[in-house]
Parts: sequence; C-alpha cells; structure tokens
Amino acid sequence: MNKLTKHINWTISLERNNSIINIVYKNWNIELSKKDISELFQVKKKDISDIINSLDIKYNSTFYNKSKDKTIKLYRIESIIIIWYKLKKYNETKLLIKTNRIIKNTYSNNNTILEIVKNKYIEIKNKIESLQLI
Repeated sequence: MNKLTKHINWTISLERNNSIINIVYKNWNIELSKKDISELFQVKKKDISDIINSLDIKYNSTFYNKSKDKTIKLYRIESIIIIWYKLKKYNETKLLIKTNRIIKNTYSNNNTILEIVKNKYIEIKNKIESLQLI
C-alpha cells in the first residue's frame, strides 16, 4: 500500500513495500537522491551509482541531512528518467549475458543463443517438410 506524507522543507515521503522514498519538490522540480532512486526502481544503490558515473550525470542540488550530518546529492526528474531508461537496458543486457552463459553451460559445445535458435529452426522446418511429404 502506498502512503504519502508531506514534511517541512519541500519534502514528501512515499511509503511503499516497507520502504520510504523521500521526494524533494522545490522550484517546480522533482528531485531524488541515489538511495531514493534505488528504492524507487527496487535495485541496488551500486547499480544506480554505476549508471550515474558511466553517463556522467551531474547532480542538480544538495540537501543537508542534520541527523546523519552529511550532504546528500539530489538528481532532477530528467536525470532520473535517463537513469531508468539506462537501467532497463542494463538489466536486459545482464539477462542476455546470463541466459547465454546458462545455455553455454547446458550444451557441451559452446554454441551461442543465435546458433541454437537457428538449429532449432532448421530442425522444426525439416519436421514440417517431412510431414507435408506424407
């Protein structure tokens, strides 16, 4: 269940799946920290950091957290959309690499996914052709 809570200093908390995402809304901009972006997309903070570093995305502003005594970098919604798109492609690539590794380990010869699909296609095509001859 989602629950919204408004706080002082332009901060809104979104509670979802036992996690809290702090959204900063000021000057008509929505901003999130790396931790909140990772909570939003439900991925590791390290993956978000890797994407931010690889794309050289700059933070928009900072927010001082008194309780933790540290400055938190905030990223605008435009950057968050770019991160989400890159994360989607990143996860698809990871899935393909993992699938290819599983297939290579399953089959004794080191065929790629494309070769296996081609072989299956040829096998099915031959079966269909043999059925039409009967």
